[in-house]
Order: sequence, then structure tokens, then C-alpha cells
Amino acid sequence: TSVKWIGEITGQNSKTLLSALTLPSGIVVPFVLPDEMPEFLKETKKLLQKRQGVSTGLVAMIIPDQSSSNEPIEMSPAKARFHSVGPGFHFSIDPNDFDLETYMVKRPEEIARTHAQIQKSLRTGQPLAVSYLRHEIFTEVVRDYIFADNSQLSASLRIVYNDGTEGCPFPVYSLPELSKADILKNLFKMKVGSISLRHVALDAITDGYLLQNIMVSKRNLSGAEQEDYAFRRTWWFLSNFVDLLQHKRVEEICKKELRFSYLWDLLNLEMKKSNGCELHIFQTGLIPATVGIYRAVIKFLQERRGELIVIPRFIVGSKNNKETEVSLDQIYVESKAWF
Repeated sequence: TSVKWIGEITGQNSKTLLSALTLPSGIVVPFVLPDEMPEFLKETKKLLQKRQGVSTGLVAMIIPDQSSSNEPIEMSPAKARFHSVGPGFHFSIDPNDFDLETYMVKRPEEIARTHAQIQKSLRTGQPLAVSYLRHEIFTEVVRDYIFADNSQLSASLRIVYNDGTEGCPFPVYSLPELSKADILKNLFKMKVGSISLRHVALDAITDGYLLQNIMVSKRNLSGAEQEDYAFRRTWWFLSNFVDLLQHKRVEEICKKELRFSYLWDLLNLEMKKSNGCELHIFQTGLIPATVGIYRAVIKFLQERRGELIVIPRFIVGSKNNKETEVSLDQIYVESKAWF
């Protein structure tokens, strides 16, 4: 057997190639059989057609990315109109006197300390150091600063990580308070994990993960880059998946990424047109990713309010329980919804 062509494909072209090599199950197969080449060439937009002899089959050597992310990073604090609130601003939560029953994570000292630090950051414009925070604490406490009444102006919470990098400002007081009665009905209920391969038992009760572990935590990324990646991937998923549920741009979205085509078939979405999504996010850790995920949730709610409810899910029960489908749902309790 003769080898017709040896070459290297990088950049965006490599992403196109990898997408075409990925099975619906998510497994990447590093070869293409001769009878599969015509369809493969279509999927890769004829990327390889000009290579002589490639039509007879292909073997790919996939080299893991060991470099920093080359994708655009949104790290300029100057992008936010306001960082701090006014000197006379009244916070609705008193760090020394709050109702612990409204939180699923029963760690009163950590909750009080996080409230105090968020409020100090919002008053002074100094960044909040989040790397030492539990991801569950951040999610529950920061939610208390998302919704505003008419007397509150939008502001932004600066976020800094223990490697010294600063992510994009986290928007606070950015959404008017609503009751669940104001939210659209007929929402499709879906369960996803935040990051793959961290709590593998979740495979049994979720329909996938927002982020791939290898992409968000195994590359040489700073905390701010991890946050940015999580933000962009979550925004990409939400904006496309909700459109899919509403039967908008179905053919276009399913061609964009195999995951959407897989979910369209797996969840039988063709028979289930919905107004939006009730998304249960089973959190698996990594605070920069958590910050990025919920920053994307806020962006979606700002632009398409009523089409999404997000329910964070945390481990609160005993991890020693037998991890069946039923007990996992009990262990990952529901926190207050974002809508």
C-alpha cells in the first residue's frame, strides 16, 4: 500500500477535521475507510479534496493541544460601565443577619464571609478573590446580587483568580426581579453536568456536560482563560439548544456541531416543540468554570428572558450512598432557580 499524502492541518481547519472524525457518541475515530470518504469530504467542506490520493482513505494522528488558548479572551475590566455602587447604597442582605434556610449549603460562616467580601468589592471597586471559594457558595450567594428593583443601578463585580489573572466583570443587579408566574410554560426539562469526567456517576442521570474536562482544566490555561472558555461554550450551547427546542434553525444548528444533532435524535426533539428550557446544572467544581457558566446564563437571561430557567444542583447529602439514579437525584439538591 502506498502513501499518497502526509501533511499537517492546524487551526480552524483542524477543528473541522476533528468534528468530522467524531462519532455521535463523542468518540473520535482516527481513520476514515475508503467507502466513507465521499461523505467525510462533504463534512470537511472539501478541505482535503485537493490533496492527491486522499479520497482513497485517511489515517489521522491527533496531537493533543498543549499550548495556551488562542481563542479571543474577554479580560478587559474597562468593558463594564460601572464597577462599584454608590456610597449610600443599601444592600438587601446583612452578612451578620440572614436567613440560612434560603441556602442549600449550610455553611453560615462561609456564606456570611462571602456576602461581606462581595459587598466590600462592590463598594470599593476592588476585585473579589474567588479561587478559595466553594463553587456552591459562589453560586448561591452571588445570586442574591443579580436581581434588582427600580432603585438599584446595574453594577459589575470584578473577579480575580489566585494566579493573578482577572476575568470579565460579573454583572450584578442586571435583571429585574420576576416571579415564576411571569415565566413561560412548556419548558423542556434537561439535566447536564457542568464539566465531564469529574463526577462520572452523573453519566447515568444527565444528557451530557456543558464543558469537556480536557478543554477547561487540562490545558495550560489561566484562571481568567478558563472562565472565558466556560462562558463562551455555555453561551454557544444555550443560544443554540434553546433555538433547537423552539424548532428554529434546526438544520443549521445540527450541522454546526455533532452534539446538537445527537441531542435532537436522542431526546426526540422533533416531537417536542418547547418554549424554552428548564436546565438543571449538576455542578462538579472548578470555580473559574462556575463563574463563566453563570455569566453566560445572565447574558442569556438579559437577551431572552422567559426562555430559560436554570436550577443549580449541588452535592449536599452523603457521598456514601449507593449511587443509583434515584439516590444521585437526592444527593444533588436543587438550589434557587435563576430566571
